[in-house]
Amino acid sequence: MKGSDAISESNLSLPIPESKHRNLLIWSHRLVLSGDKFNAMCIAVNFLLEKIPDSQVDSVELAYRDFRINLESGFTYFLMEPGYLEGQPYIGMDENAKVVKHDFLEEIPTALSKYPKPGTRFIETIDGLEVFIFDLHEMSAWIRFKNLQPWKNDSGNLDTANDFFDLLVVSLRNISNDFLLMLTKKKIETQNKDLETKQALIERNNLILTSLMETMTRFNQEEMQTMLTTMIEKLKILFPETGFGIILQGERQEIVDMAQFIDVEEDLQRESIRLVLENESPQKGEHLEFFTLRGVDRPMLGKLVVVDSAFDDESSRIIRLFLDQVASFIENKILIRELDRLANTDGLTQAYNRAFFDNEFKNCSDNASKYKELQFSVVVLDLNGLKRVNDDFGHAEGDRLIIKAARVLQTLSRKSDLVCRFGGDEFVVLCRSTNFEQCQVLVDRIREEESQTTLEFVDAKKKSHSIDLRFSVGIASTSEGIAPEELIKLADERMYADKEAFYTRVKKYR
Repeated sequence: MKGSDAISESNLSLPIPESKHRNLLIWSHRLVLSGDKFNAMCIAVNFLLEKIPDSQVDSVELAYRDFRINLESGFTYFLMEPGYLEGQPYIGMDENAKVVKHDFLEEIPTALSKYPKPGTRFIETIDGLEVFIFDLHEMSAWIRFKNLQPWKNDSGNLDTANDFFDLLVVSLRNISNDFLLMLTKKKIETQNKDLETKQALIERNNLILTSLMETMTRFNQEEMQTMLTTMIEKLKILFPETGFGIILQGERQEIVDMAQFIDVEEDLQRESIRLVLENESPQKGEHLEFFTLRGVDRPMLGKLVVVDSAFDDESSRIIRLFLDQVASFIENKILIRELDRLANTDGLTQAYNRAFFDNEFKNCSDNASKYKELQFSVVVLDLNGLKRVNDDFGHAEGDRLIIKAARVLQTLSRKSDLVCRFGGDEFVVLCRSTNFEQCQVLVDRIREEESQTTLEFVDAKKKSHSIDLRFSVGIASTSEGIAPEELIKLADERMYADKEAFYTRVKKYR
């Protein structure tokens, strides 16, 4: 590996204009459907170039870990001269963008004296920018932009770029898995000729391989709920005497996003969900076993539930082979959903919008209707005194009050809670896997914070006025025995009762 001169890690930030947020979904779908590693790398390069305004780059080098037929591992390397379209640089295979050099290398030609630690992604060097892509702590790909001058003062969008490169990691791994799966198929076809006396074993392996391939094909086309159903249906074909379930966990392990079962009694379904919510393992002798679905960036995607009185080591090996393949696709869908979140935010407050809330609320309602253990709650909040601020100080100051309210709610809510702006001065917080008492803890935090939050406004006569931040709040939860479709209505009624009581006590806010 080459030496380095005056190279340091950069606190690099990639500006992505607000107007281009919706374009993230288009980019992500291109990446998922790229088909091969070269195309995936070109899509990632062009994504980054588009997100850095006024990009100028002399050349682009890229390398990605590759396997030969004999499973020799190395890096396929390209040196590319970018083309320009309407002043925007890009790389590809056409008459403008050219491949200058193509090679197969034992290691990447980075200018650093040693690889950075896993987790480091963007490093600014004396002559441009290097991007390092790790998969399970192993270098999987690398990009160097010569003479690229990134923006350094805009720190708001690096997370979005990191999310996109996380998706690149998963896509590269999926393509490698497809190649290894092809080799496995070739080996099985050879065994069919040489091992006629073991026909039963060969047929079993073919069934496993076919189930895997059919499942992966379906996964590229289906939504998450259908994916989970497909997964356990294929396992049921392989193990007809066994009951299966899949429990998909949220950003926090005690959150359950989705659950699906086949041939599992209701009491065992409830017990499985309880164990996952409480982060416990099944007791020995219960004929209940959990297998963990692991991702790259989320080591805990969920649990596969197996109900079988005689599940042996060979069966466990087949299950783990299956999970290793499908976990990548589940994580892929989760990453796309995270990008979908970015595309569905309110322009003023950056809270989620009504359309995104409606979709997530439906998912929670469907789960709660099937499994009573998957309780959830909503908090409806309405700002007090916004009309007075708009009338006395102008709508721009009213917007400032709304933005402040959204920031308070986003700061105090948990990562798994969804803060959504319903419109005007009304907000709703969706709290998954949360009962009424747990939701009240969030409201108590909001009450404590608002009691210490004051905004200053100046009227037309240049006189300063202090206005306290105040919410009217209503909570409703399925843990109260309320049907999911009635939650918003009840929480709204409780919020209006709280608002009436507030205005009775504090008339100056009217």
